[in-house]
Amino acid sequence: MEPQNHWNFAYGANINRWKLEKRRGIKPVESVPGKLKEWQLSFNHRGGMGTLDQGTGSTVHGVCHLLAPSDYATLCRMEEGYSEVEVVVEAYDGRAITATIFCSLPDRRTTDGIPPLRYLKLLQEGAREWDLDQGYRVWLDSLPSIPDNVCRNYARGSCKFGGRCRYLHASPAAGASSNSQPLGTASRNERRQGGRHGEGASQGGLGPPPGLHPAGPQEANALTCATLSITGSKRHSRVQHGALAGVASSSKAGGSVTHAEGIVETGSVEWRLVYWPGFPGRGEFIRLMFEETATPFQDDRSAASVKSMTMSGRTAPSGYPCLASPVLQNLRTGFSMGQTMAIMRYLAKNLDGGRLLPKTDVDQAHADMIVCGVADLVEEGHAAWHPVDSMRSAAFNRGPQQDAQIKLYASRRVPKWLAFLESALQANPAGEGYFFGNQLSYVDLCVFHLLNGLAHQLPQDFQAARVPKLKALRERVASRPRISSYMDSPRCQAFTGTGPIF
Repeated sequence: MEPQNHWNFAYGANINRWKLEKRRGIKPVESVPGKLKEWQLSFNHRGGMGTLDQGTGSTVHGVCHLLAPSDYATLCRMEEGYSEVEVVVEAYDGRAITATIFCSLPDRRTTDGIPPLRYLKLLQEGAREWDLDQGYRVWLDSLPSIPDNVCRNYARGSCKFGGRCRYLHASPAAGASSNSQPLGTASRNERRQGGRHGEGASQGGLGPPPGLHPAGPQEANALTCATLSITGSKRHSRVQHGALAGVASSSKAGGSVTHAEGIVETGSVEWRLVYWPGFPGRGEFIRLMFEETATPFQDDRSAASVKSMTMSGRTAPSGYPCLASPVLQNLRTGFSMGQTMAIMRYLAKNLDGGRLLPKTDVDQAHADMIVCGVADLVEEGHAAWHPVDSMRSAAFNRGPQQDAQIKLYASRRVPKWLAFLESALQANPAGEGYFFGNQLSYVDLCVFHLLNGLAHQLPQDFQAARVPKLKALRERVASRPRISSYMDSPRCQAFTGTGPIF
């Protein structure tokens, strides 16, 4: 008997279609909004993520997704730390749907009750997208949140790293406690009147707390937060957040400036990345390094800039000659360079004290070998998607020849390279968490982007690959706060199906 499609009731980030389909690669057979009575949404899963509690007299609104067996299996793997519970959901169209929900396991529960800003925004956007119950949407818009670059442990008084902490230290009085609105969540009317009304709903009960006047979607876009009391960092003196995770501002060099995690640099932005628009591609390797180190940079996704900065264009290149993009430019010194893997190694030595560079000469040599191998696999994949004319689009190359080359690439080349990477990861004498030593390096970020691309472009082949350590590495990197924040933001571009990382 063939496996049957499975209903799942989404109440958290998976009600957001962009998150579910674009970032997780799950496309429901059918989706219908609904409500689950006698259950309550709280944010008491580790990290302030959502979970459900039974027998509260409340109602949770969300979306029932009918998933193919493979997609449901993918979803279950992604919802680590949750158990499946079968419930009956009242769909808005009148149906009674038997579905599963994911509830936090006891050892993953906390008492925080305050979601991260980026996570809450996904819920708010999804609720508007599906036109969920108006009262429920108002309640979601009223909830407090913690900015993604603020230390959650410090906010509750338990950070053990002190001045060595990588995240900003904002005192609970600044808005991160469970009894007050966080920075930037009061409405314009409340700020105009000089105070907040009511208390935050730290446990996520249905319906806004008495007297609370939440900011609507348009107001949320205009919100900026007050100056934080910050310890452990001299670089950042102000934090802003709005409806998006990440704030853009103008630069003298033109283009948009991406501030990783919403951090606004007090000085001028130093780095500029020039790459083609419309897809992640090779530029994503470099973006991930900026994001992980919280380094502000100008993300120039302009075809005109690519042509002006490389020898593939008609105008003379700026600075040192670069044949093709991506191009890295130092806006302060004028220094520029090309070649993806060379850029990654250079930045690994120069960003955040060089923490992304392996520590020994031997490890650095092996790091070069691995990332050059990734570049080889990417180039082979590009050739498979462009077998007729590599200078034309994948759509132009579409046909039997492309199908045959992609099949050969997926069945012969990808397994060979993944087996090599699995062995290299296993060879780390310090443990199997990362490729070198016991901490993240630029090699892990490089392989992470490759694995994401393969999982999206060749999902069945990637799922069948027997590389448990690589798959665990992918999940480990994806769960890092700064990487997770970036991946969940609109700044992170979706794959286009035109090559292994494109």
